[in-house]
Amino acid sequence: MMSAKRRGVRFGEWVTWNDRSPLPARQGGLYLFGCFRSGRPGSAPNPSRPSPEVIYVGEAKNLNERPLKQHPYVQRYADLFGDRSLDRLYVAVAPLYRTDVDHVVYRVARLHAAYWEAKLIWRYGEEHGHPPVLHFGKDTPDAPWIAQEVAALKGRRT
Repeated sequence: MMSAKRRGVRFGEWVTWNDRSPLPARQGGLYLFGCFRSGRPGSAPNPSRPSPEVIYVGEAKNLNERPLKQHPYVQRYADLFGDRSLDRLYVAVAPLYRTDVDHVVYRVARLHAAYWEAKLIWRYGEEHGHPPVLHFGKDTPDAPWIAQEVAALKGRRT
């Protein structure tokens, strides 16, 4: 029987979308998108208490591919926030596993990452009363709360 060691998640510092860079090795894990109206936040994201500026939680098999290359929700972000230059879009990554490991270890690591992705979305919802705004794609009708959250993150209340 295989045992899996449960580990926590530690995110790196927030980096602007335009300044992101690849990791030294091919790794899988979690990533967050954030929208900050007053510049780069002073600390790395805290998975125990996701801030209201988190707008997406994702999991990737390869953090050098996704989110570091073009992501499908970047256009959705630009449309919602009117930030075509992507200056206020930030990304933080939490590498959780290497991809050059035994197949079984890789599969367990992927399950661990999926668990943490769901847990972070759940924590965000508990803390803020709704999921992060980009968890609804462009084909999903915009609920009123999405417009309210976008306005708040842009510095305006509706």
